[in-house]
Amino acid sequence: MNGQRGERSEHPHEGRSESRPRYLSPLRLFVIIAFTVFTGEFAVMLVLALLPEMATVTEALLDGFMITLLVTPALVLFLIRPMVVHISHREILEEKLRNVNDILEDRVTERTAELMAANEHLKREIVERKTAERGLSRSADFIEMVLGAAPCILAIYDVNTMKCSFVNDSITRLLGYSPDDVIINGEKFFREIFSPEDFDSFSDLNSRMAAGIETEILKCECQLRTADNQLHRFGISLVALLTTAENQPKDALLAAVPISASPPHFESGPEPGVL
Repeated sequence: MNGQRGERSEHPHEGRSESRPRYLSPLRLFVIIAFTVFTGEFAVMLVLALLPEMATVTEALLDGFMITLLVTPALVLFLIRPMVVHISHREILEEKLRNVNDILEDRVTERTAELMAANEHLKREIVERKTAERGLSRSADFIEMVLGAAPCILAIYDVNTMKCSFVNDSITRLLGYSPDDVIINGEKFFREIFSPEDFDSFSDLNSRMAAGIETEILKCECQLRTADNQLHRFGISLVALLTTAENQPKDALLAAVPISASPPHFESGPEPGVL
């Protein structure tokens, strides 16, 4: 508490407005002027009383000269000098304020220019992204068309769950199954179309690829079962398409090419309930 009182006593006028400091208080100005004039006139009257009698005009001139000589230094010291200091201080503050305003205006101008540049850059990025998206969409449509027209069965599946995310239409033409059947049934579908011994060979290759042991194209020959329960020989190729952050294969592409003398051919998919 004592420390707080000491701090307050050291700055009693800290909150006083800068527009009228303490030494420009009207009451203080009045007291200074009145006291100075009274003291000067009192001193002049004492001096005049000691001097011999003189003409009224001479006495008045001497009175004015003496009181001016006595009062002027006091007024300069206690009134004019503080005002000059105050005006100089105000001019310095105004100059600093102008400098700060100029700096702020420059920063606002720079920031505005930066925002406009960033906005233009963002617009260009949006246009480029839309162009790229249209290009990717056309590329995806073209790739899907090419994959759909491929003469072999193409399927993209997860090497861990054996769940397919894409199968081309050749599976309908060559095996008689609907692509939707493959996507829905996942591993069950692979077990249905592979003979038991061939499914073990396929699973072994898939496991080796999932473990990252094999990084090149894996090949084997297997018999695949058609929708009418016929077995036909196909050449199977497996290759990793997508890897995880640990560089482990995640998605793989399966390609099945018929190698029999007369590959199967179906005009439409199987009836519901085939799987």
